[in-house]
Amino acid sequence: METIFITGATSGIGLATVYKFNQKGFRLILCGRKKERLEEIKNNLTVPYHILNLDIRNYVNLKEALSTLPNDFSKIDVLVNNAGVALGFISAYEANLEDWDTMIDTNIKGLIG
Repeated sequence: METIFITGATSGIGLATVYKFNQKGFRLILCGRKKERLEEIKNNLTVPYHILNLDIRNYVNLKEALSTLPNDFSKIDVLVNNAGVALGFISAYEANLEDWDTMIDTNIKGLIG
């Protein structure tokens, strides 16, 4: 059984991906910041799963979580890097650089964790 690691698993495309892979019978690692949503989602799964309640922008927490995955989940076959955020829908010259840092940390740097 292949293991699928899905970031941003608590809503939108990430959540739809969780349920599609669940239907296909894959082992799932669900990663998301919203613990309540992860708890709710796991109640609807019929496949083996592992929950990672963390923000992928935090490299230290992500690295630690990945290094302590249970044996059945330690070989990740597919990464669905869906976690992302969009902030500050204004012109670039008016943008808040903290918003840009958050988006870059989540949408780009989170992938290389």
